Amino acid sequence: DLFSEEERDILVDITIPRVSGEACGQPLLVSHVRYMNVIEERSCQQDIVTAIDRTSAESGLGTASSKVDQERNRIRTAQAMEEAQRLGNQGQLEQARQVLVLCEQAIAQSASAPAPASAMLLQDLQAVSSRMQSDHEYRAEGGHRLKNKAAKYYMQRACESDDLEVQAYTTSSKSMFRSVFKSK
Repeated sequence: DLFSEEERDILVDITIPRVSGEACGQPLLVSHVRYMNVIEERSCQQDIVTAIDRTSAESGLGTASSKVDQERNRIRTAQAMEEAQRLGNQGQLEQARQVLVLCEQAIAQSASAPAPASAMLLQDLQAVSSRMQSDHEYRAEGGHRLKNKAAKYYMQRACESDDLEVQAYTTSSKSMFRSVFKSK
């Protein structure tokens, strides 16, 4: 489910066998993507081969990708929000808030903690947690916010209109559309 100019990141966790020496451009994963090109009104397919350069154990580990770490944190946040919502719906607000706090701590200690994306995740975790202080507050607003924000992070699409969300998931056509309405 993509609109014009949107992007989606898909994390794949795989275990690969050790290598005895170095291998350049080792094929690792083959992806088959099918999609409907609405402009050309036809079905399309792309096959993509992902390859990596392998190093031997003696040469040390490669550099971790900040982008991959940010995506892990995005998924971690969505999962924590889903779990917090499940617990909140059962009236276990203290446990729900604890799930969110543990997620905050994991993000703050991650390799991508200084990134703006991490700041947005942390801000959203704190915002939803603050709406879970009482059962009434959770039922009135907190549960809905958890659901919306978890969906935002799973789909990588803004569900609300606060400034950080608009910046994170805005395409040029969305920016133009918003500017038309702001000028009126």
